[in-house]
Amino acid sequence: RDGINYPTVRIGEQTWMSENLAYKASRGKFWAYENKESNVDLYGYLYDSEAARNACPDGWHLPSDIEWSELIGYLGGSRVAGGKMKGVSGWRNNGNGENTSGFNAQPGGHVSWFIEGQDLFAVAGGIGYFWSAEKNFYAIGRDSEEISKYPGYDAGYSVRCVQDKPVQGIEANSAKPSRYTVGQSRDGGILFG
Repeated sequence: RDGINYPTVRIGEQTWMSENLAYKASRGKFWAYENKESNVDLYGYLYDSEAARNACPDGWHLPSDIEWSELIGYLGGSRVAGGKMKGVSGWRNNGNGENTSGFNAQPGGHVSWFIEGQDLFAVAGGIGYFWSAEKNFYAIGRDSEEISKYPGYDAGYSVRCVQDKPVQGIEANSAKPSRYTVGQSRDGGILFG
């Protein structure tokens, strides 16, 4: 999708993209943090709920609360999973995580629009917010090993996609990242269309 090479990781029985989505959605709204395209390389785009529900490529989808719960449970529960999911760089004030899961969560912050026509960006580098299909979001903060679920509201958050079906031939307990090249199949990659 968009010619971007998205790394993936198998965690338990799920395969996740291990990078925030950076697809320019055709429905809904999306933003580069502070409207600077240079921020997309690290944080991906922030999506409103409509764009989030439609942004994942074929064969992938926006994870449900059940899928988030499965991931968090596999990583030891909400009190410790965030630290295992946080990337080893990109978090302010020594907030980096262990990334032992390979999820590589990045703190993309969020955007809200409480004032008509004004996008308000906040906390990139400090908090990663991720949509669920039920319009909730999951947050990981720089000062914590926890991941917490909150009811969503009109705002833009990051998207991580989870694969529709398990990839055959990958060990179920492997947390080693792999790569699928978008738009290429000669090296075993998945065509995202």
